[in-house]
Amino acid sequence: MKIALTSLHIENFKGIKKFSIEPQGKNVTLLAENGAGKTSVYDAFLWLLFGKDSSGRKQFDIRPLDKKNQPIEGLTVSVTGTFDVGGTKLVLRKNHIEKIVKKTITGFSVECWVDEVPKKVSDYDSYVASIISEDVFKLLTDLHFFSEKLHWSDRRKVLLDMAGNIKSPDGFEALLAEIGTRRTIEEYKSVLAEQRKLLVKENSEINPRMDEIQRGLDAYAGDGDTADAENERDVLKLAIANVDAERKKLIASDQLRTTMSDTINSLKAQRGERALRLASLGHESAYKEKAAIEADLEKRRQTLRDARSAAFAKTQDVAEQTKKIELNRQSLNDVRERYTKAKNAPLDATCYACGQKLPADKLGEIEKKREDSLAAISKEGAGIKKSVTTLQSQLESLLAEKKALTESVDKAAILVQEAEANKVERFDMLDKQIAENKINPANDPEWLMLGKKVAELEKEIGEPAGEQLTKLDAARNGYADNLQKINTTLANADNAKKAAVRLKELAEKEKELAAKIAEVDGRLADIDKYKTEQSKLIEAAVNGLFKHVNFKLFKTLMNGSIEDTCEAMLNGIPYAECSYGQKILMGVDIVNVLSSHYQTTVTLFIDNAEGLTYKLETLSQTVRMAAMPGHKEIKVLFGDAAE
Repeated sequence: MKIALTSLHIENFKGIKKFSIEPQGKNVTLLAENGAGKTSVYDAFLWLLFGKDSSGRKQFDIRPLDKKNQPIEGLTVSVTGTFDVGGTKLVLRKNHIEKIVKKTITGFSVECWVDEVPKKVSDYDSYVASIISEDVFKLLTDLHFFSEKLHWSDRRKVLLDMAGNIKSPDGFEALLAEIGTRRTIEEYKSVLAEQRKLLVKENSEINPRMDEIQRGLDAYAGDGDTADAENERDVLKLAIANVDAERKKLIASDQLRTTMSDTINSLKAQRGERALRLASLGHESAYKEKAAIEADLEKRRQTLRDARSAAFAKTQDVAEQTKKIELNRQSLNDVRERYTKAKNAPLDATCYACGQKLPADKLGEIEKKREDSLAAISKEGAGIKKSVTTLQSQLESLLAEKKALTESVDKAAILVQEAEANKVERFDMLDKQIAENKINPANDPEWLMLGKKVAELEKEIGEPAGEQLTKLDAARNGYADNLQKINTTLANADNAKKAAVRLKELAEKEKELAAKIAEVDGRLADIDKYKTEQSKLIEAAVNGLFKHVNFKLFKTLMNGSIEDTCEAMLNGIPYAECSYGQKILMGVDIVNVLSSHYQTTVTLFIDNAEGLTYKLETLSQTVRMAAMPGHKEIKVLFGDAAE
């Protein structure tokens, strides 16, 4: 399908007041000095189709500006384009108009027409996209878009799509079978690279572990023969078992001795009680009198303690009451100071706002407020003074009570002293009376019988087992220490055996990992060889499409591996290093191939065409924009004159 521009009419677009061309599908050249509006014509063409300028911006200054760089009011921006689309006439029109509310510009809106039929902006955009998408339009109308603005990976994808199905190089059938159909060769390479990374990491961790195990083996000085140590361990275990059995017997016998000791102690206690009972026979009245004296003394002491406690509590009450009186007197002094200050304060008879003297009625109000304040302060002071009087009266009552309690303490103390003196005197007399008539326990049959039982049991119980247990414990500790040393030796020997086995396992694992790494490296090398051969086929297929341009689609890295790229070349010179004219030549060659691939040609705008010396062989209609000094207005050349 061929899309050609037959006419373009522009009004009030950027710096263009009015401009029209009617190429009727033929080539056109626009000649003018720089700044005359050639690029604005291209911007108007793109805005009509996609609402953007030649830089790809949607937001740009579309309206003409006055000397103050403000949009000129009252203008309608309008662009109309007539196209030949595969032999069918198509008229597109787009206006940019002011929104006016109550004679004020509140914003701008866009109006669209297709073949003079009004369309919503969204419907208009959809219609244009149905003819040609914006992405394809950029590829077919911008000579620099493919090589400069499209990402290299997207360029590569387009080129490979144009090249079609490219057969795989011969000799790699096994590799392709291993890759399968569900993943690409790059995905398989990533899988292998990750496998290699994990294998190398695991392999790098083996040597430190082997070194650590070997250091442990070097530290072990044994020869591996543990028969003697195992025999010695059995002997020590038997010796410890014998000591434990002997110790158990001694402990059992000592438990019996403890029971007999409890019996002896019980008999001795009974004998002591019998002696006391004998000593008290015939002296019941003396013991009762001593008890009565003790009870009376304790009663008087309790009375003294109660009196002292009550006197102390009352002293605390007096202190608290005194503190209350002092606080009230301080409050009363504060009230008096406030009263004096308020009474002596001068009246402010001047207005704070204007500075003039206040009228009599205002002065009366101020005086009334001060009198009310003085009365309130006076009332507050009278209340506090009354409280002080009441508190003082209560304090006097408390002082009288304190005095009475102090006197009761003195009286109670005298009574205690008298009772203590009486106790000393009377106890001396009663103790002499008891001692002169005491019965001797040695003449009592019951007391003698208890003593005989104690002697018999003490003879039967024998010596304590403590010393024997101490000797057994010492022997057992010695055996246990030696057994611990033997166990350590045997454990070290066992660990050495396990370490030797583990060392062998790690050595085998190291060999296994090295083999796996070599296998993965081999597969990666096969992939690089495959990509090298494939790259030749792909580049040959892609570059066979172009007349002037060759594409570098692969690059070889320092390590020999192949990496994807996409760079246009002209006679071996990369696109980025070519002159402007060479880039135009390359761009035309690329657009021609793309147009054939998409089976579509679109009007091609070529800026800065004044410096071109190459003859451009384009499949599309061209609109060249060339700078010509001295031409302030755009001059239009058609047909052959445009070449």
